Amino acid sequence: MELQRDKTKRRSGNEAAKENWTDFAKKKNDEKSKKSKEQYQQTWYHEGPSSLKVARLWIANYSLPRAMKGLEEAPLHKEIPETTRTSQMQELHKSLQSLNNFCSQIGDDWPISYCHFSPNCKMLATACWSGLCKLWSVPDCNLLHTLRVGVIVFHSKSTVSLDQKDVNLASCAADGSVKLWSLDSDEPVAGWSPLKTLAGLEGKVMVLDISSDGQLIATCLYDRTFKLWVAE
Repeated sequence: MELQRDKTKRRSGNEAAKENWTDFAKKKNDEKSKKSKEQYQQTWYHEGPSSLKVARLWIANYSLPRAMKGLEEAPLHKEIPETTRTSQMQELHKSLQSLNNFCSQIGDDWPISYCHFSPNCKMLATACWSGLCKLWSVPDCNLLHTLRVGVIVFHSKSTVSLDQKDVNLASCAADGSVKLWSLDSDEPVAGWSPLKTLAGLEGKVMVLDISSDGQLIATCLYDRTFKLWVAE
């Protein structure tokens, strides 16, 4: 009986020690998680190049007046009678229901994942799962160029005032590359470099866009960072 009692005591002691260790480990993990979360939420600052300051000033001068205009027009929109807005919405639905297929083309053997019209609407860039981007003429849908990139966008002045030999398009790809293209060649054009890498890790570039003046390119990466690029 005494031996059985000793075994019971030892078992109870082991279970208590295990519970204490479990509580200790859980507390440590909670403290570590809380500390990591607090560090992640901390604001940090770093000194950037002068070109980044110039880019931010340009973006502010471009966007703030337009934002102010939108705020000024918002009260005017509220003053439009409900009957007028309903009528406008009905007209929009009516026009959408009357849309017909203008043209159609098989773009690739794989699904088409992206498309972008040129500023004059006479060219269309498509991207697909095969890793190819293609340029098509509109409305006859003839293939003009094929580029081995992920996503491609037009310069805001492409096909309007830019020469075909100038930089008319920008592309990105899963290998982290950002390339510039003319309309008269299938080879990329040199002349751009990173302005600033924000949060700074290399990774797959998922999408990009060109600023309205053509001086900046913004790229979004798979690792939740983004980069700004500037013309050299």
